[in-house]
Amino acid sequence: MKLHELVEKIESFRTLKKNWDSYNGNPIKEPTIKLALSIAHRIDIKQNWFVSPCGSGEIHFESKKGSYISIW
Repeated sequence: MKLHELVEKIESFRTLKKNWDSYNGNPIKEPTIKLALSIAHRIDIKQNWFVSPCGSGEIHFESKKGSYISIW
């Protein structure tokens, strides 16, 4: 995923409401989104990162090389 794709995906998490995943998932809080955006600009994009929201309100980054970062 390219940097602009990571940023767009992270920003889309702002629209998630309570129960967004049908398992009572929590919305992603603004400080978590801001920190994730900051991290997205600092990680080695060559590792091909994937980013996803988690039901606990955190954001999870994972690379194809096996690295991961969880933010909440």
